[in-house]
Amino acid sequence: MDEFHIGRGTTKLGSYSKDEVREGLRSGRFLLTDMGWCMGMDNWKALSQFPELTTPDVPPPIDPSIPPSPTGLPWENRDSLGFAGAFLGTVRQVLLEPARAFCSMKSEGGLSEPLIFALIGGGIGSAMELIYGFITQRLIPGAMEDLSKQAELPPFLQQAMEKASHITALDLVAQLVLTPVKLVFFLFIGTAILHVCLMVVGGAKKQYDTTFKVMCYGVGATFLLKMAPVCGGLAGLVWLLVALCIGLQTAHQTTSSKAVTAVLLPVFTCCCAMFAIVAMVMAAVAPSIK
Repeated sequence: MDEFHIGRGTTKLGSYSKDEVREGLRSGRFLLTDMGWCMGMDNWKALSQFPELTTPDVPPPIDPSIPPSPTGLPWENRDSLGFAGAFLGTVRQVLLEPARAFCSMKSEGGLSEPLIFALIGGGIGSAMELIYGFITQRLIPGAMEDLSKQAELPPFLQQAMEKASHITALDLVAQLVLTPVKLVFFLFIGTAILHVCLMVVGGAKKQYDTTFKVMCYGVGATFLLKMAPVCGGLAGLVWLLVALCIGLQTAHQTTSSKAVTAVLLPVFTCCCAMFAIVAMVMAAVAPSIK
């Protein structure tokens, strides 16, 4: 890097790099009338006569042989990153850097790419959850019977427990086959509910497809946490809610309070409905408990 020797009148101010001289001119440390000299010059001249010091840096010309840096999520750049690298890169971003992920996400466009991502990640996580449940049911065959012996349960509960205790490997296979279908319904219907809630609170700045993409990338990444036994399902649900809040706020460019309200509103409604159902069941069971 060239060193510029700077002088003012008969006083030598010192030697500085080009960036230091440019910054000095901006801050007033150096004057355009100050004299400068660098290696290869015959005479000193005023700093105003150095174009490289008084004009903004010009970016280098673009080399057409070098492809431009990809934009969007890694999954949206599978052609350059590869299938596995793009999938894992998107999962990592959504789980560890959700704000960065949804900021770089292409908010508009087709629905097939995010849907495929959600079916892969969500399908793997949901399948593992079903398998864990089947194994647990096989390892604890008498759990349901012990529960039924403690109280005389209503007929509909007894039938449900008998059905659960006779789940076969064929039933498991059928559930695994239906998992993608269930996911598709969950994604489209869940997105519709979420988008309506976002519209109600005044946070929907973009269309349905933006909310659908946030839902798909959130589900595809967080459902993989279900692969962890015991607490994986709960961890995936909690992190999905977090990812949806951040994703809606970023993609729709709305406030955090509106995004959180839109996400928690259907959750609160479902919790109230479940509480009401549990209360009804307990009221029906209580008289028969000895």
